[in-house]
Amino acid sequence: MTERPISDRHRAILRVINEKLSSNGFPPSVREIASAVGLASPSTVKHHLDALEAEGYLVREPGLPRALDLTQRAREELGITGSAPVSSGVVRIEVPISHVEEEGTPIPLVGRIYASRHYPSMIHDPKALGLESSLPEDAATMNRGQNEYTMVSSIARSVNMDRRIRQFLAVHPDAAVISVGCGLETTYWRCDNGRALWFELDLPEVINVRGELLSPGQRQVLIPGDMFDYSWIERVKEYGERPTIVVVSGVFYYFEEDRVIDFINHLCAFDAVRVVFDSTSSKGLKLSQAYVKRMKNGSTMHFSVDDPRQFVGRLTGGARLVEHVPYYRDIERRGVGLIPRAYMRVSDMFHMVSMTIIDMGRP
Repeated sequence: MTERPISDRHRAILRVINEKLSSNGFPPSVREIASAVGLASPSTVKHHLDALEAEGYLVREPGLPRALDLTQRAREELGITGSAPVSSGVVRIEVPISHVEEEGTPIPLVGRIYASRHYPSMIHDPKALGLESSLPEDAATMNRGQNEYTMVSSIARSVNMDRRIRQFLAVHPDAAVISVGCGLETTYWRCDNGRALWFELDLPEVINVRGELLSPGQRQVLIPGDMFDYSWIERVKEYGERPTIVVVSGVFYYFEEDRVIDFINHLCAFDAVRVVFDSTSSKGLKLSQAYVKRMKNGSTMHFSVDDPRQFVGRLTGGARLVEHVPYYRDIERRGVGLIPRAYMRVSDMFHMVSMTIIDMGRP
């Protein structure tokens, strides 16, 4: 029986994996592969990886979603001679993730650990501190390319989301809180009121890693799935209708506006829902994209909001703009250096980054 020749797409994926292994000692994230070979969906990348493994081109370590390596057959297909690249032996924690900004790294978690020690008045996250021993040995270098301002920016996102969740729970103590693209976020342990239901949504492989490192708390449900596969909504509704807040933290940036609109419109399936997200202006988007490139993320940012009322006008379900405010408006600045403080002031002055709240459904 003649073996089927490898497709150009599969050969391109193998080449991307080999280049990343050769240069960094660990394989690329799903998003990095998607960006490099022109695929839009992380689930499509996973399908191709499964096929390459089945055909004998890839080998994966069970239980470690980022532990990829090329087989000898793949190396021969690519015309690679000499010894194979030496793996670093480190499989980074938050990977592969299609829903989080610092793709393939535990940077947000490392940032919260850093902030808990250096800016305790801004955020104190004992749960994140407890995970420090689970980080790879090179975690201290994972923020390379960042400066104090970008670190504070990442931390501010958690602080902003926490504040709006607490405000919602103060009015609706029995609400449902849904974290889209949860990664290793520890919001539940910072904000739980003892009554709300919490739902953590991310890709299956991410949820598997999260489940191993962060055992679910009481009233906390892990949902493996793609955010654009809206069957997760029915899963949440199985627990009964209740006021619902959907938190989309550092996620929308990576999708076209039409997809973001479609996602928010699907939330009308809930009787009463509030969606909270961060976004940049079109000018802020250019600066953010430059940062992503500096971090060698491999992702492309698309979504921005210049006119929030115009944006809400594209939504269905009686969407109502509740808030669109400067990102750093309520962020504690004690302990933050003069230069990052200046950047924060300029960002707010020109509305480069904002926090947005939209209500839908029953008032």
